[in-house]
Amino acid sequence: MNKEFLLKDIFDIYKGDSKYTHKFAIKNPGEYPVYSSQTVNNGEIFKISTYDYDNDIYGKCLTWTTDGIYAGTLFIRNNKFSITTHAGVLILKENFKNLINVEYIYFMLKDILRHYAIGENNKRLTKNIIEKIKIVLPLKNNDIDIKLQDEVCEKLRKVQDIKDNMLMLIDKLNSIEVDPFPNNVEFKSIKAKDLFDLTISSNNSSFTKKVVKANKGEIPVYGASMNPHEVGYGYIKDNVPGIKYFSDCLTINRNGSAGFVHKRQGKFTISMDVTPLVLNKKFKTSVDLDFLTLAINRKLKNLNFGFTNKAGKDRIAKIDVEIPVENGKFSIEKQREIFNRYITILNIKNNIIEKIRETSESIVN
Repeated sequence: MNKEFLLKDIFDIYKGDSKYTHKFAIKNPGEYPVYSSQTVNNGEIFKISTYDYDNDIYGKCLTWTTDGIYAGTLFIRNNKFSITTHAGVLILKENFKNLINVEYIYFMLKDILRHYAIGENNKRLTKNIIEKIKIVLPLKNNDIDIKLQDEVCEKLRKVQDIKDNMLMLIDKLNSIEVDPFPNNVEFKSIKAKDLFDLTISSNNSSFTKKVVKANKGEIPVYGASMNPHEVGYGYIKDNVPGIKYFSDCLTINRNGSAGFVHKRQGKFTISMDVTPLVLNKKFKTSVDLDFLTLAINRKLKNLNFGFTNKAGKDRIAKIDVEIPVENGKFSIEKQREIFNRYITILNIKNNIIEKIRETSESIVN
């Protein structure tokens, strides 16, 4: 037997304090966490010297993120802390402290609370919405059954541990670098400035999304994204005066997600934050673009390009690219062999990760 309760009937619900800013934290450094709407680092945004909520007084309680893309993310707290205006706290009313396991409420709400958030880009889950949410509690002899809650929590805790271990395994697998470059193959080094025609330039700053929107078509316009499939600027028509078009070559992000090389097939164009890497004609038949994408990205990982460390042409020109050779000449066959080995290993790795993720989700659900 079960009974529905409004959250406002079993919890005292509070919003955070606007005084908790980074400026406040600098003036009041300490050991006690302040939680906000972020979800990384367990929701902690900084530490201060005081606290508003004390687990020695209230026991375990819940906090939720009130706004942003992750509005409605729930945390269980068992410490001394404070919250900003971007979070809220639920503290069990005194007359329910011996009847309700806060962890049980956490498990019942954690996967559904975000669905109550309103808005699109900047979602919100206000105190008023929280108050009206209903929770189902088990009954025994018309009283709330705390023992059954405890039993459910014990089982769900074990399930959560399994899921957390699987997610840790996924993180470890994702961190493993796939390096298919064999030790028994001879390589020859060539500077990027000799491999590519770096005199070919990108579009200038006048080529904006507004221009693309005014000349809609079917040709993709790539920006400086790390995702090779993201067409960040939309699609433009062919032969727009003043616009440079390219085909079947590589690109490197100069700005934004700087230092990422992508292979582009067919006709396309790019923003000013992307540099075209067009092979010199003498290498057209002896160098494979898929292999080059792999080889250059492998080399760029150690150069730490980023927002403040841009991948300009002068720096690209100095990059040494290692290409396999046979009988002193670039071997297109060995390049393709290395790339195919990379794709095979990557697919195996991704399939393992996907199976672990599917298993994790099926166990929890």
